[in-house]
Amino acid sequence: NTTPTDSWVDLFSGDGSYNSFNSDGTIRYVSAQTGIVYRVTYPNANSSEPSSFTEISPAEGIFVAPFEMDPNTDLRMYYAGQLQLWRNNNLPAATTFSGWTLLFTAPANISTIGISKLPANVVYFGTTNGRIYKITNAHTGTPAPVDISTGKGLPTGNVSSISINETNADDV
Repeated sequence: NTTPTDSWVDLFSGDGSYNSFNSDGTIRYVSAQTGIVYRVTYPNANSSEPSSFTEISPAEGIFVAPFEMDPNTDLRMYYAGQLQLWRNNNLPAATTFSGWTLLFTAPANISTIGISKLPANVVYFGTTNGRIYKITNAHTGTPAPVDISTGKGLPTGNVSSISINETNADDV
């Protein structure tokens, strides 16, 4: 809501998971257990009544499955379906079966995703076994990820978040 004094409205319920809004607030992406993601469309940013509610997740995820909207465009999302990293370049038209491209199948469940702002189209993702991968030009085709964690002395364990410097995608 763009009116700061208005009351909060419950849009979706569950244990809590990932969510994201498009830039004008008319499309909201919400998720629930095992990576179920819904696109909820509203007539305007101040509306509490959705005009549509569509499941768009391409695969089952871990209990709290990450998805991230590209900070450079409202049209793109990256989604972690257990071992698989997916991309959709046309979110307003996405369904569970259309628009998704499988980018990579990891050796362990994908636990977090980070996307660069500058330069655009660099995606990092971490896994439940402590690996971190980098994909450049992630917005097109199926580019191969590079393992950037092996041999760096990092402990084995769940990677819970990735933070990327907004002005330098190599600073992670």
